[in-house]
Amino acid sequence: MSAIEPPHTPTAQETAIYDALTAGDNDAVEQMRADAYAQNQTMPPDAPPDWVSPAAQFDIDHAYALAHYHDDNEMPEAEREDNTATAAREHNADAEGAVFALFGLEPDAVTQEGIGKQRVELRLSGQGFTETGRIVYDDAEVATAYISAAALSCEIDASLADGTFDVFVRQDGQETEALSFTIEAAQ
Repeated sequence: MSAIEPPHTPTAQETAIYDALTAGDNDAVEQMRADAYAQNQTMPPDAPPDWVSPAAQFDIDHAYALAHYHDDNEMPEAEREDNTATAAREHNADAEGAVFALFGLEPDAVTQEGIGKQRVELRLSGQGFTETGRIVYDDAEVATAYISAAALSCEIDASLADGTFDVFVRQDGQETEALSFTIEAAQ
């Protein structure tokens, strides 16, 4: 016999995240994330047993808000597949002759304490990537997953050292400009 879970009651933060997603205001969502992660993540001595850090609470609220947003805005599967196929054709047509460049890194910073695990997935966005592209982290090529001509990913061990490290893509004898990735020491 399985237990029946009580219905989920959204928090004020979850509602604010959902509203920002609905409005297409990704900057507001990222500001909420930054604010949550900037807060003290240490459990107060008088905290209740179900206490979670502000960063963890943001992640929970974001997951619920995103699931709710997708439930409310998901298009039928056939339409979604058609849109994906069209976007892929357009993207592949645009990728031919595209300039090889790195635009973004997500995340661009973590704290060793805040990640709660040793490995961190980095997602790089750019253009002109091919399956021969390799992410270079701290002057060493790392195992790289090719996602598309606009995205690559890798995992790094954030427990080894704190500091700021260069991240770039090396491909067919060329290298992109480097972006910085920061690992802050646990406090």
